[in-house]
Amino acid sequence: MSARSGVNLAGHLSAPQGLGVAARNTAHLFDELGIPWCAVDVPPPAPTAERAAWPEAHAWDARARAPHAVNLLHLNAPEVLELLWERPRWLELDGRVTACVPFWEFPKLPPAWRDGLECMDVVLAPSLFVERTVRAALPQTPVIHFPQWLSRPAAVVADRPRFGIPAGACVFLAVFDTRSDFARKNPLGALDAFARAFPSDRDGVRLVLRIHNARGARAEPGGPETQLRAAAARDPRVVVVDGPLTRDDVLSLAASCDAYVSLHRAEGFGLGPLEAMSLGRPAVATRWSGNLDYMSDEDSLLVPATETPVRGTGIRAYDPARMGAGQTWGEPDLDAAAHHLRALADDPALPARLGARAARAAEAQMSSARSGGALVMLAALAERRARGEPPSAACVAARARVARRRFGRRARRALVNVLRAAGMGGRA
Repeated sequence: MSARSGVNLAGHLSAPQGLGVAARNTAHLFDELGIPWCAVDVPPPAPTAERAAWPEAHAWDARARAPHAVNLLHLNAPEVLELLWERPRWLELDGRVTACVPFWEFPKLPPAWRDGLECMDVVLAPSLFVERTVRAALPQTPVIHFPQWLSRPAAVVADRPRFGIPAGACVFLAVFDTRSDFARKNPLGALDAFARAFPSDRDGVRLVLRIHNARGARAEPGGPETQLRAAAARDPRVVVVDGPLTRDDVLSLAASCDAYVSLHRAEGFGLGPLEAMSLGRPAVATRWSGNLDYMSDEDSLLVPATETPVRGTGIRAYDPARMGAGQTWGEPDLDAAAHHLRALADDPALPARLGARAARAAEAQMSSARSGGALVMLAALAERRARGEPPSAACVAARARVARRRFGRRARRALVNVLRAAGMGGRA
């Protein structure tokens, strides 16, 4: 991308969850490549009091027209649609290129995502898995693979005493954010695989379970966090880390362990394993979905998965009525996962040997991002748009379709807000 093009970046820049991390990583990529940018911090659908540090010097006044030729919406399609309905003053579509970076975890695009993505000049897919999904659903919409950048401190210090981790143990790390879907992330799978791998009388191994946004005693009885804590309590070798941590603290925790375990059933990309790999820690991970962008049998211990129907999810976006019928994901083979865990514990040299390959794989991912191919294509399209080239007919039609529903949507939103203020109703 030429330096004069510039990007108006919109995303959950101050939010601590994964979409916020991804948006901040892209912001750091702009700095790495010398691309001018400004940013609009968009509140996440489920606002939180927590805020992550981000380059606020780039913040743009949302009441003013954003200055650059490219709008990059680091948001999922439903939130993009909300912006198109609201049409905030900063978001100018005419004569510009507007692109979206959506993270979706399953092989079929939800019907509710179509309108928002069809209104885009380009969709930047954060993984090849997402690229295939969007291409299959929206053949008339340009889709470009946008390799994800990873920003982290130059030095990350391991600190086992801080986290209560024994010095000589072989330690595995599994992470669960209570705002994520319990079934999809599958932290119980990591606990199960650990129990299968190591009989209760085997010492010298530990599983660290990091719970982000833990509610502790305030957790819902019988809910995901309660289930997870009950399962962890059955094995004294499981170390639960649930206090507030900064992102640098989380990286220090990953560096304090020997391997990262992600027995997910589906991932749009999977930042956690990549962060661990960048620190020279190998991953034991499901051979399914977005993490295969940066993992292979050469650098990771991949767990075979069987494609099965999606079931047991607990968040609203995964309701079958919303995401569409026939969605599938990968059910990991927990015996195979246990075999990988034993291999790492039984061969003291294996974690370091495989970790060195993992670090090289993470650097290859960074090199792909640093090449900036998708951003160069956006800049070229922006130059053509500035010379008068119109959006595609499919894009124009989608925007007109969305505009026709704008008034009704805003009226409905106003009614729902009134009801919510009165203690009734849900999100519009």
